Amino acid sequence: MKKVFVSSTIWDLVDVRAEIHDFLARNGFEPIMSEMDGFPDDLKQDGSYDKCKKALLDSDIFLMLINSRYGGPRDPESDEPSITHKEFRWAVDAKKDFICFIRDKVEDDLKIWKDSGRSDNANLGFVHGKNNRIFDLILEMQSAAPGGQALWWSTFHDSVDLKQKLSTKLGIRDYSTNYLAQAQALNALPRLVLEPKGGSRSGPKIECRLRVANIGSGAAEDVHIRLFAGSKVVSESSLGDILPEANCEWTANVSSCFESVTEGSLTYRNILLNVFESTFSLAIIPEPSPHAEIAKKYFGPPREATP
Repeated sequence: MKKVFVSSTIWDLVDVRAEIHDFLARNGFEPIMSEMDGFPDDLKQDGSYDKCKKALLDSDIFLMLINSRYGGPRDPESDEPSITHKEFRWAVDAKKDFICFIRDKVEDDLKIWKDSGRSDNANLGFVHGKNNRIFDLILEMQSAAPGGQALWWSTFHDSVDLKQKLSTKLGIRDYSTNYLAQAQALNALPRLVLEPKGGSRSGPKIECRLRVANIGSGAAEDVHIRLFAGSKVVSESSLGDILPEANCEWTANVSSCFESVTEGSLTYRNILLNVFESTFSLAIIPEPSPHAEIAKKYFGPPREATP
C-alpha cells in the first residue's frame, strides 16, 4: 500500500483534507496527515520539523494542496519559510513522486499579482495580507526541475473536482471514467486545430509553417508532432503545453527528397487522459509555393475514449 503524504495549510482546508483522507483510504492508499489517525504516534508527540520530515521521507507520494493561506513558520517572529514551503523543498530534494493542486482562485490572483509588478498592494480577490508569499512557493514549484525532475501540478475548483482529477492522476479508473464522459459533454477537454500557414524553400530544404491552436476548455500538455515518409520520421517537434484559447506556430522542415510525406502523428497528455494520439493525412506541395495540405483539422479524444 503506497503512502501519500498530504501537505497543505490545515485551518482553511479542514473539510477538504478530511475528504481526501477518506478518498485515499477507500481507494487503497495510506494517507499521512499530521492531524489524522494514522500519523505515527511518536511524531504527533514530537512536533519538530525533523519528525515531520521523517514522515514525508517515509512516504511514496507527495501531494501538496495550495489554497489561500501561506501558513506560518515554527517561530512566529521569524521570516523563514512556512512548514508547507519546507515540506515542498524536502519532497523535491528527495525526488518524491510529486502531485500538486492549486485552487483556481489562487491562480487567478497569481496573474493579478504578477501583472501588478508583484506589489504587496495588488487588488487580490482571494489571497490577502502576508499570504501572498504563497505566490513565491508556486513560482518556485513551477520553475523547479532538479536533475530534470518534472513537478506535476494542476488546478482545482472544489473538493469534488479535486477528487476527480486526483483519481485520474493516481490511476483510479472506475472513479474517473464517468467524469471523463461528463467532461467531454461539457467540452472540458483539449481540442486542437492544425492549420497550414504557408511555407518557403531554400535549395533542397522545404519549410512548411503550421498553426496549432487549442479551442477546447482543457490544457493540452506535452504536445508533440511527428511527420513520416513511410516509416521514417522526417520531422519531429515538441511544442510544450498549449492552454485553452492559446496557439503557437510550428515549422516543419523536410528536404525535397521527402516530398512524399503522407502522414503525421499528434500526441498530448491531459489531466483526464494519460496520452491521446491522433494520426492525420498530410501532403507536402513543393511547387509553385511550398505548403502543406492536411486532411484532418480537429484533434480531440473520441467519445468512447477512456483515461
